[in-house]
Amino acid sequence: MSLQSEIQKASPKSVMVFPHRGMLYHNPEHSFAGYDENIKDGATIIEQDVHMTKDKHLIVSHDDNLIRTTGKNISISHSNYEQIKNIHLRNGENVHTLDEVMAKYKNKVNYVIEAKREFQHNFELEHLIAAAINKHKLTDNVLIQDADLNGLIAIHKENNFDKVPTLWLENDKNFKKNYKKTIDKAPEYITFISVPLKLAKPEIVNYIHQKKHLVNVWTVTNYDDNVVAKKSKVDSLFTNDAKFTLNYFKHSF
Repeated sequence: MSLQSEIQKASPKSVMVFPHRGMLYHNPEHSFAGYDENIKDGATIIEQDVHMTKDKHLIVSHDDNLIRTTGKNISISHSNYEQIKNIHLRNGENVHTLDEVMAKYKNKVNYVIEAKREFQHNFELEHLIAAAINKHKLTDNVLIQDADLNGLIAIHKENNFDKVPTLWLENDKNFKKNYKKTIDKAPEYITFISVPLKLAKPEIVNYIHQKKHLVNVWTVTNYDDNVVAKKSKVDSLFTNDAKFTLNYFKHSF
C-alpha cells in the first residue's frame, strides 16, 4: 500500500503505526536489524531521525552525541563524516546515513523522516533531506516530521515537495493551555499534528480533527498505552513495540 493510500485511510478505526526508531526494544535503534524486524512484523513505514555533519552528510541518529548508542563520545553536528563513518552501533552495524537507508529499502517501504537540528537555523538540513529524497525518487514514500513548524514550511517549498505529507511534532510546554492558538498556526497542508500521548484529550483530538488535520501521538510503550491511544481516537502513533501494537489494533475493532 502506498503512503498516500495509508494516510487517506488513517482514522481512529484504521490507525497508522510508526515503529519508533526501528524497534528499539529488540535491536539497536536506527539499525538495519531493527528496520528489518519492523518490516517482518508488518510495518509499512520506518522512522529516521536525521542530523547533519559539519561537512553536510546526513546521519541517522536520534541523539546528536553518539555515546548512548555507540559508546563513542562524538557529536555529529560538530564532526565531519570521516570521523563518524566507521563508528559502530552495539550490534556491529555502522552508524547509517540517510542515503544508505534509502538505497537499501528503496520504495519497498515508506519513511517518516525527522529533521533534528542542533544549531542550524537556515533550513539547510531540510534542503539536504529533500535533495536526498529526490535523488532516490522517493517523494511518494516519505512523511516529513519536525518539531519546528518553520522547518515543515521550508521543506514544503522544496522542489517536488508540495504534496509530500508532513507531521508537526508539538512539544510546547504550554500546549495544553493554549492548544487552540497553537493548532491554528498550522497551514492546511500539515497532515498530522503530533502530541504526547498524555495530551490526547478529547477536546484536543476533536479540535485537531475539526481543523482538518490528523492526530498522531507519541510514544506508546506498553499495553496500557495502546489502550489509551485507541480510546483517544487518534489516527496514527509512534510505538516502541511495533509487533504488539500492529497486532493489538488489528484485533481490537
